[in-house]
Amino acid sequence: MKDEQKFEGLKAQLVAENEKTHGKEARTRYGDAPLEAYARLARAKDKAAVNAASGYARRRLAQFRTALHTDSDNAARIKAAINQLQKAINRGEKKKRELDREKLAERGLAERTGSVAYESDRQLTHFLETWLRRPGGRTAVFAGNDIFALRTLSALRMLEVSVPRQAGVIGFDDTSTGRYLRPALSSVSQPIAAMAGEAVSRLLWRIDHPRAEEILDLALPAELVVRESA
Repeated sequence: MKDEQKFEGLKAQLVAENEKTHGKEARTRYGDAPLEAYARLARAKDKAAVNAASGYARRRLAQFRTALHTDSDNAARIKAAINQLQKAINRGEKKKRELDREKLAERGLAERTGSVAYESDRQLTHFLETWLRRPGGRTAVFAGNDIFALRTLSALRMLEVSVPRQAGVIGFDDTSTGRYLRPALSSVSQPIAAMAGEAVSRLLWRIDHPRAEEILDLALPAELVVRESA
């Protein structure tokens, strides 16, 4: 209900802005796609539905970027729609994180989790020092990639936090560097060869079907490679 109320307010705002700037016809032509994207996000109750809504927004975003080269008379209108669609995609990513936290809350773990985007190693170290030493049993860090995981290991070493005895660390990408660390880095391995093959196959399919509107979305299996850091 809260998301639906947010959407209704945003919908009214976008309609008013589009009609004031571009007129009702332009709003219908280019403004309805962002509204539909937000409507789908508002109705989404799980991550699968959020992914579907985000997929719709990404598909329309790609179409509008192409339209910039074929409909120059409406460039300003198209750019406004592109901006709104990108905001919808970002909102979808935020909603998925909110759903994850709801799942953790159901298990009584919400207060023991957190996320950080940092600009410097000093900032990361300060966050870890504050967060890991709060009461409540925070005992692990999942990094967005192996480079961030290596920087996390370095920060924990500076804080004299033992890995994995006091805190585990898991990366993402399973790069070769992490295998030779001490402790060796546990990481999620992506199926790179399969991803490349799918990308080429789908690109060729798109070339053969330029007007297709199907969302080409495929989940490929990843593997958790457990080593010494977790």
